[in-house]
Amino acid sequence: MIDSAPIPSGVLTQGKSTESGRRLFSAARLTVAAVAISIAAALAYGFGSRTTHWWIVALLALPAVGSWFRSVVLRRKLEASMSWRAYHDTLTGLGNRRLLVERLEAALQRPRPAGRVHALISADVDRFKAINHSLGNDTGDGILVAVGDRMAGAVGTDALLARFGSDEFVVFLEDVDGIREAIAVAQRVCDAMDDPLVLDDGREIVPTVSIGITLVEPGQGADDALRDAGVAMHRAKGRGGTYQVFDKALMGIRSTERLELEAALRKGIERGEFEVHYQPVVSVADQRVVGAEALVRWRHPVDGMVAPDRFVPVAEESGLILSIGQFVLEDACAFINELRSRLGVDLPISVNLSPRQ
Repeated sequence: MIDSAPIPSGVLTQGKSTESGRRLFSAARLTVAAVAISIAAALAYGFGSRTTHWWIVALLALPAVGSWFRSVVLRRKLEASMSWRAYHDTLTGLGNRRLLVERLEAALQRPRPAGRVHALISADVDRFKAINHSLGNDTGDGILVAVGDRMAGAVGTDALLARFGSDEFVVFLEDVDGIREAIAVAQRVCDAMDDPLVLDDGREIVPTVSIGITLVEPGQGADDALRDAGVAMHRAKGRGGTYQVFDKALMGIRSTERLELEAALRKGIERGEFEVHYQPVVSVADQRVVGAEALVRWRHPVDGMVAPDRFVPVAEESGLILSIGQFVLEDACAFINELRSRLGVDLPISVNLSPRQ
């Protein structure tokens, strides 16, 4: 999707040599012109006249002046390029995290018109890591560029669209009339992804995004607002995509608590804090154990046993449920083998799987 063929070093060297030759030729041409005009002035005014003297001095200085002027122009172009790179993503050409945060902070400092609010839309490309690993980084970059172009066309010129992370984009809507306008923009973004992207080898892929929407509350800081948009986006991703409006009451866990719990979940998985308990399934007819159900439990080193209804929803939304589910499956298989080898019993084990598995 993106022509990533490396530029031969000879071409770069040739480009530098051509540029240097062009500058030398330009300086030589100015020098020849200055000498010719000086000779013409001497013939017109006499070689010993003061006028001729100043003509010669001024014209001989012309190449140096031209070289200085070109260096000033080149420096200005370099400064403009560096300034652009400081606030834009070099891959997609969109604004970057720095531009978004500064623009949002500036907007929060200004008084809002009556009845107007600011809104943030966080969009994450679904399954991008899998796409990147299977199709390669070059194709992944091309998909990000295409998604960015489609989003830019969907949100329009009045909104600020920035690439916020590897596969995450954020739209800043300033002074909108409410959540309905933000939802309409989010729907346009979703619709823009309907058409398939054609890869270089002729295969087609349909990109999808999970979107979180939040209205910036009065007195809220930029970091908190961006975090709320991210929480809503992860909730939408946990539900299979489309969009989700951030609402503290509906989500149950405030954004700060959710992020802290997610961080603790990640550490818990790494440290092996999860364990599987097996609840027997007993036959009513003869009171025999006919099976068991595998139940995951989290033994936190400080809080003790954490209730599943507290951590499972966060694990679902963040995608950590995949790692936890894999652990439960492996433990259940090991438990079945242990029963078979030690007791000679084949006991059915029920395992609860996430829809994402």
